[in-house]
Amino acid sequence: MASLLVLIIQLWLFTGVVLVLHRLAPRIGLAPLLFYISGIIAILNFAELMALFIEPFPGIIIRTGAHVFVPILLMAILVLYIANGTSPAQLVLYALTGVNILVMTVLAFLFIYLLLSDSSTPTTGLLIETNLINLQFLRGVIASTVTFFLNMFLITIIYQGMRNVLPMVPMWVAIATALIVALWTDSVLFNLLANLGTPNFQLWLPGDVLAKSISGLLIAPMATYYLVSIAPKSSTFRGNEKRPTFDMLFGVQGGVKQSLKLLQQQMHEQEMALTSARERVTLLQDMVRDASHDLKTPIASLLLKIQLLERVPNEEARARYLSELKQQSYQLSAMIDDLFTMSRLDSNRLSETQIVNLTEMGNAVFEMYRPLAEENKIELAFERSDMPIWYEGLADELERIFLNLLGNAIRYTRKGKVTLALEENKQEVIIAVRDTGIGIHHDDIPKIFTRFFRAKTASEHGIRGTGLGLPIVKTIVDLHRGAIRVDSVVNEGTTFTVSLPKASASS
Repeated sequence: MASLLVLIIQLWLFTGVVLVLHRLAPRIGLAPLLFYISGIIAILNFAELMALFIEPFPGIIIRTGAHVFVPILLMAILVLYIANGTSPAQLVLYALTGVNILVMTVLAFLFIYLLLSDSSTPTTGLLIETNLINLQFLRGVIASTVTFFLNMFLITIIYQGMRNVLPMVPMWVAIATALIVALWTDSVLFNLLANLGTPNFQLWLPGDVLAKSISGLLIAPMATYYLVSIAPKSSTFRGNEKRPTFDMLFGVQGGVKQSLKLLQQQMHEQEMALTSARERVTLLQDMVRDASHDLKTPIASLLLKIQLLERVPNEEARARYLSELKQQSYQLSAMIDDLFTMSRLDSNRLSETQIVNLTEMGNAVFEMYRPLAEENKIELAFERSDMPIWYEGLADELERIFLNLLGNAIRYTRKGKVTLALEENKQEVIIAVRDTGIGIHHDDIPKIFTRFFRAKTASEHGIRGTGLGLPIVKTIVDLHRGAIRVDSVVNEGTTFTVSLPKASASS
């Protein structure tokens, strides 16, 4: 039992050093930890030469080398994988494998030297005196290297697989399970490769499995406590990242693919941004060209009216010119306001979404236009349910829909009725504006949402406008991922129907 106690102390001591070096890694780097575990794997191979066994229980034989150092090395790989990510763990894995192969090569050459020696060659030391280096020992070293390499992958695959497939399982359970299963696999696989066909297979296998289980149970609490409670406090901790189950196995290739995919995505986004910027520049050029043309006419007219106003002494003519100046000033002001609105919508400089009462908003606009409708002898109606309709969207822009559609309907209706209708269902809110006005020619309907376009019926009736009202409405509807439909018959009337899907406002 004294030997078993020494084994426990040795396990805790070497495990503690691994965890302390990892804890200090943000300040001193991972190099000391890498040198430490590289030294352990070198010691492991030479410790096996000592052939030191203990028998804590009758019939149970424990090798003091493998059952101490293999669990510590596997635990170190798991700590690096969880806390530092796939790449550092892979680096250490390949480094340890390289050290193992180097030690195995040294032992192989030592064996060759011993085979070539004869009685006249002086040889001393523990190896020759006890005759430990032989083909069976080299078979064991090769088996140890292969087994250890595979189990370093296995322990991370088991851990990550449990985290991905069974996310509700606590992290400490996944850590402990991965460590124990990897140690069991190590015992079985090593004995199959190293001892199958020899008397040692049946003699060592039960003890190996039991001893690795004991070793795993002894260091698992230290490792899990460190990874669950201490390591996450570090700013470099990466244990919460989502990774593929076989990330450790294909991480390098997967990382390259991921980097290429990310680079491709960034290039696509930049290309889209460049295309969008070009479209904006083109749109701005077209807008400036069209706006300059549309602004020149009212400005020139204003200047002309001002000059006439200065020269005409007739009060009746002066009153007429003042009235025309007033109308053209309103027209110019409306155009400038629409231009600013289009600029704001194009640049996405929009306020955050709000939950608004569309019924209240529609009613406010309806009451605003009531005097104008009465002045023009037009019947104005508002159809809505008794319950308020709530909608999440851009409040100022939603109000523009009501203002522009209802204002247009009154302006383009000579007699009859204009109706604002508001309703909702489970999927969408519907805003409809119906009038009995001059209507729109069928071939003009596809163009009415083009900036500065003026329908033939408006020109025929001498109705002025900026040509931006409907494009503004269309842009706002698009921002809310909605749709707008136009139904019109010349001299009979027009209906604009806006459908706004719920819970899909612009973000």
